[in-house]
Amino acid sequence: MVKHYDNSLRGYSFEIHKQDNFVCVYCGLDGKIWPNWLYLSSDHLLPKGYSGREKPKYIVTACVFCNVLHNKTVFDLENADGKLKSKTELIEQKKILVLERRNQYKEFWIKNVKSQNDEKKNRNSDMVTDKEIVEACMPILKNAQKEWGTVFLNAYQIWGILNNKENSFCKQMREAYGNEVGEGAGERVTPVVRISQALSRSKKIEHYYMDGMLTEFRIGDKDIKPAYIYDVFRLQADDKLGDKN
Repeated sequence: MVKHYDNSLRGYSFEIHKQDNFVCVYCGLDGKIWPNWLYLSSDHLLPKGYSGREKPKYIVTACVFCNVLHNKTVFDLENADGKLKSKTELIEQKKILVLERRNQYKEFWIKNVKSQNDEKKNRNSDMVTDKEIVEACMPILKNAQKEWGTVFLNAYQIWGILNNKENSFCKQMREAYGNEVGEGAGERVTPVVRISQALSRSKKIEHYYMDGMLTEFRIGDKDIKPAYIYDVFRLQADDKLGDKN
């Protein structure tokens, strides 16, 4: 038995959620994943005053959003023969309306929320110029060339070295693109992505696409761990040991 709680989520509704495997019957939100569970509620399939409304078989799990979408809608509860519709039929007729309205909200989100984020992402992609990035990366590539000869570095490794430096360039990169080491979610620009973009376009840098592993090596007193590499970079022949930027 679950300990008695005076709130719905951990008390009365918990048993309802358990019978539906903690999943919203309308949109499929999985309450077994945190923090989705916090957004679960219970939905009565029958209106107030209808016989059997409080029976557990006529109460289902719904996320808060799906639950409020149909609050003011009146549904047909009975079939042509006057008999109460089955639980599945009651859920399905509500689900059609809920999903339709969720799509309307999604269209609004795409137009008014996502579009603004995309515009911001596009602006951020140029907050640090290619020239600034290449100039910051050149000493690292030159040092790698001097110590190990013909060696390729990927953007993960280059940012790993740069990110340990406390200078205006690194601060600017972190402010513009965050401090994440990886490629980011979807098309979101991170320092690694931005470095790869800039070096790929530079005429001073040789750029190759590879699939493999780099062996572990050291730069100064720092161990650079092996990493899967795809876009890799090194200096062009006339810049490998030179001092020009």
